[in-house]
Amino acid sequence: MKLQDFLVKAHKATYASGKEPKKNNQEADQYVYQEDKYEYIDSYFGAEYFVGIEVVKESGKVVWGMNYYGRYAANKKYNEEFPPFLKKMLSKTKAGILVRGPKSYKEKEWSYRYVYKGAFNNFTAKEVIKYKGKKIFEAVLAGGNIK
Repeated sequence: MKLQDFLVKAHKATYASGKEPKKNNQEADQYVYQEDKYEYIDSYFGAEYFVGIEVVKESGKVVWGMNYYGRYAANKKYNEEFPPFLKKMLSKTKAGILVRGPKSYKEKEWSYRYVYKGAFNNFTAKEVIKYKGKKIFEAVLAGGNIK
């Protein structure tokens, strides 16, 4: 299994699956997924304003990582519809630079856009979700191979 294929499985098996995260020893929310020689760890703090890091270990050694920071404009309507929409976008992840969801997607009043520069081994990216044309979620990401 290739690293990129594993990362797709890990995203789908963690946050996108709807499973609740556990707390790690720093009190961050955390997801962990393992398969074969790979282990994925996603740890983050916050909710409306959040920061996090994802790393992938191969045979116990960290080989890839991504950090992210973002903002979410929470309200009752968004709190009900936003999480399922974001999880749906992450479940559309495919191997390659699209480390998150598709480049763009629209569904009723919701829209998703993911833009990036670079390659899987060294990239920066931005993810935006809008509701009725109003930006309610934004995340900035950067990552790549770790040696």
